[in-house]
Amino acid sequence: MIVPAACGGPDGQGEIVSLRPFEQALCEKVVECGCGEAFAAFGAAAPLDCEGWTLGDLLPTPDDGYYYGDGYGYGYGDGDSYEALPASIDEQCVERIARRIDGVDCDMFFASGPEDCREYCSPVIGPRLEGQGCLAQEHCGRGLRCHRGVCADPCAVQPPAEGDPCESFSSQCGDDLVCASDESEWGICAALPGVGAPCIDGRCVAGASCGDDGVCFEPAADGEPCSGHRQCASRYCPAGFCASAPAPNQPCGANDACAPGSECVFEGDREVCRSTAPKECLALLETLLEFADSY
Repeated sequence: MIVPAACGGPDGQGEIVSLRPFEQALCEKVVECGCGEAFAAFGAAAPLDCEGWTLGDLLPTPDDGYYYGDGYGYGYGDGDSYEALPASIDEQCVERIARRIDGVDCDMFFASGPEDCREYCSPVIGPRLEGQGCLAQEHCGRGLRCHRGVCADPCAVQPPAEGDPCESFSSQCGDDLVCASDESEWGICAALPGVGAPCIDGRCVAGASCGDDGVCFEPAADGEPCSGHRQCASRYCPAGFCASAPAPNQPCGANDACAPGSECVFEGDREVCRSTAPKECLALLETLLEFADSY
């Protein structure tokens, strides 16, 4: 996520524009849902009080706008190959994002972004017009989306379907698809492989795992024999048979194994499993953070 707390004004220099409505709505919703500690997983301090709380280091503050390359690289650069593009905050979009976060139910972990593509907006906007090149969303103007290197009408943007080309290192294919490539820049969107098929980028269809031989297999259930942790659905093979990993507050298992939702930590002279932020909290926070990029 690239959402600056301070951005350049029209001339790309120094104008400070607040993102407080977004930060306040985000903090209040996550705390309301009992997920305040989940902020730590994203590198932000857990809020004791939402008044004055900020996302801090998650919000870069480039004073001179966003850099645009000539096709030889991405990100920041120097010399004649890059130019600083002025960026500014779309305050109406920030308010819109805050209102949508306010309306999120704690049990709703839905895909981010509005259902109506005409309602798309980005809180950070740049000077590029429809049809002009972009390397990041922040390069495009109000109401446009950076798609495959071009600022485009959001209603014309669709995720690649099965069989469509995809950019291996940036684009995402549609649901239940993966970008299959030979480590080159371009690949083809393909269905996730099932049991017995070669893994794609280490991934398999839901319920299957990728083996050491690069082939998808059905993992063993608790009580079934195993010779390695990866062979088990629980990812824990302590003594030749699959078993549930140690629960929170129990000593860590072999190779620091702990049950899902917990992690092995060193306390004094022992290692013990301690609860981490529930995956539902992480999913909620990730969804809310994505509003800043995709709503």
